[in-house]
Amino acid sequence: MQGEYRGSFGDFLAMKRKEAGLTIKDVARGLHISTAYYSHFESGERKAPERIVQDRLAEILELSPAERLLLYDLAGQTRGIVAADLPAYINENPYVRVALRKARDSKASMEQWLNFIQQMDKAPEASR
Repeated sequence: MQGEYRGSFGDFLAMKRKEAGLTIKDVARGLHISTAYYSHFESGERKAPERIVQDRLAEILELSPAERLLLYDLAGQTRGIVAADLPAYINENPYVRVALRKARDSKASMEQWLNFIQQMDKAPEASR
């Protein structure tokens, strides 16, 4: 969950790149961009790239599914938007939009959200 990581998008990229034993040049080459351009992501001088590039970064850095979601969350924060994996789901499901607005308007607490997440975790896969 994103709340467990306190660093920035760039900090996360640098940490995962180093863990993977890669150089900035290695990652830039894998993305087919210049080293200087990629280094701006790690330094925070540029907002996160588009989703397709985020997906490629996740592959290059061999991120786990949870780390990929964290990458999306952090990238969304730099761009001032919702994480890249969520807009289509939100836009395709009117009940999701209603639920989010109700939660916002009622100022749902962290405890309420955690209870909701726990209920979803207990729900049988078929009913989701």
